[in-house]
Amino acid sequence: PISAGKYARGRLLVLAGSDAYRGAAELCLQGANASGCGSLRAALPAAVAAELWQRHPHVVVSAALPSDADGALQLAALTPACLERLDAVVLGPGLGLGSQPAEAATAGGDGAIWQALQQLPGLLLLDADGLNRLAARPDALPWLQGRRGPTWLTPHRGEFARLFPELAALPALEAARQAAGRSGCSVLLKGARTVVAAVDGRLWQLGCGTPQAARAGLGDVLAGFAAGRGAVAMAATGQADASQLAAAALEHSAAAHTAVHTRGAGQATPGAVAAALQLHTFSGPNSNGSTTNATLAY
Repeated sequence: PISAGKYARGRLLVLAGSDAYRGAAELCLQGANASGCGSLRAALPAAVAAELWQRHPHVVVSAALPSDADGALQLAALTPACLERLDAVVLGPGLGLGSQPAEAATAGGDGAIWQALQQLPGLLLLDADGLNRLAARPDALPWLQGRRGPTWLTPHRGEFARLFPELAALPALEAARQAAGRSGCSVLLKGARTVVAAVDGRLWQLGCGTPQAARAGLGDVLAGFAAGRGAVAMAATGQADASQLAAAALEHSAAAHTAVHTRGAGQATPGAVAAALQLHTFSGPNSNGSTTNATLAY
């Protein structure tokens, strides 16, 4: 609604980064900023949280978390109270795997926060090491099936194989379709032709890619952006449909194309893609090879 205030325009918590991968938190926040969500909070490694006000003064620090001896973020230090009054959470970019045994995730350790995440009524987007940590749990699939709110999974092929090893050899469209049906989650399987699958069998596939922008960190931007768009949808309708995840993937792909064609292939960095997303004005290829400029309306 046009009269909605900031808290009615999507409340998102970004849970990303670690001492080993501090930049992932920044890139995820850049993507989230571009989504247009009204309220942005973050639970970050302490070193990043201490300087966040200089880069993102509008982001509220919900928690400054320690990292373990391997540089991985310690989720056990996050209190379940940090997950209250949210429309969406993005968990995973740059967390690191950690040295904690898999059994500790279900009995002690960070088990309390995983239990709170399972009961979160809002959208949960799991990416990168969020997926890898979940895959290390012996109850990964039942955990997903028991999620209270909608769940979006955004793996690349390696992360997908860890979470769904029995589906890893299937073609992308079929692998994503079966994973969505088994887990009860919307699945975005990354690749040159990214696939998005809904629980009910609907499928989308991106028709073109931008290989010059395929760089480390691009997925962190996508995770933040898609989660932010999902938070807006949850605030407005109480739902986060797979079609909205597909739309976010399309916008992200179009922004990558714009970054290449406005800055040059060498400057098509994840930060440049995030900047293009903030403008919401993209250039895309026509069927004849020429370029068309388009502004996406929400």
